[in-house]
Amino acid sequence: MPAMSGNRFWHAITLTGTIYGFAGWVYIVINSEVHQSTLHLPLTHFTSWPHEDTFGAICFLVSLTCFFFYTLLRSKAQRLSDQALEYSSRPLQLHRPCVFPGY
Repeated sequence: MPAMSGNRFWHAITLTGTIYGFAGWVYIVINSEVHQSTLHLPLTHFTSWPHEDTFGAICFLVSLTCFFFYTLLRSKAQRLSDQALEYSSRPLQLHRPCVFPGY
């Protein structure tokens, strides 16, 4: 299996961070509407930190930061793609038309 290029790797990481960070934030938002009294409680019973409200804030920041870097990487890739498309859409000039006298 060929190795993933660096640009594709960072696209995948930032897109994953955006989606999962946003999903975690949406979970906390829905949970805060349904169970307002649990926001100050720990997120899990295994550790005392983070609390649900802290987890929601962290998820939102991760999602926002990853989306910002994803759009920067994507716009750079899009510019490179547009340049390649512009170069490839030039008409090919293989040779000059051959003009024979009498034809």
